[in-house]
Amino acid sequence: MTIIEFLRRTYKTRTPWNVPVIRPWVKCADGFTMSVQASASHSCIPRKDGEGYYSAVEVGYPSETTPDLFEYSGQGDVYDCVLIDQVQKICDMHGGIVGADFSNDVAGYWTEEERSGVVMGIQTEMQVYAECDRCGENTASSTHTLSGYKQYLRNMYGWSFGKETLCPTCASEKRNNRTGKKGAGRDGLLH
Repeated sequence: MTIIEFLRRTYKTRTPWNVPVIRPWVKCADGFTMSVQASASHSCIPRKDGEGYYSAVEVGYPSETTPDLFEYSGQGDVYDCVLIDQVQKICDMHGGIVGADFSNDVAGYWTEEERSGVVMGIQTEMQVYAECDRCGENTASSTHTLSGYKQYLRNMYGWSFGKETLCPTCASEKRNNRTGKKGAGRDGLLH
């Protein structure tokens, strides 16, 4: 999901004063969170309410130091008029947007049903899938971006991505065939 899609999905007006409800925080694949707000009450371009397109937004309270935000003036941990492309770059560096953190909704404007709808909508859009080209073994995730999931599968389980997508067993067999080494095949016997 892009940051623009996140802003559209999380726009809501339902306060006694008919002003936009504060959006939940962006949650990325590696656990990074930050507030991304855009409305007539925030430092954004254009400075108006709605779910439309913004070229710059107000970013606040990143969960870790983010040097890419330092050039944007603000107060404390809030950064004014951060270009939307820069926000997307920050999200991508952290594996992409995988959810929404509602811990900032202290007024209780988001119902549980709305919260799960936003989160499930993000996770459904983010469903990624990998299938071995040789044996058909497959796996899926709704908590990673495609590039993040490939990296996770490569590092944690030994999947191989290149001209072919290979599960750990097929990747091992391919390496052994290339080097002439004997190794255990799918049947567990040395070949």
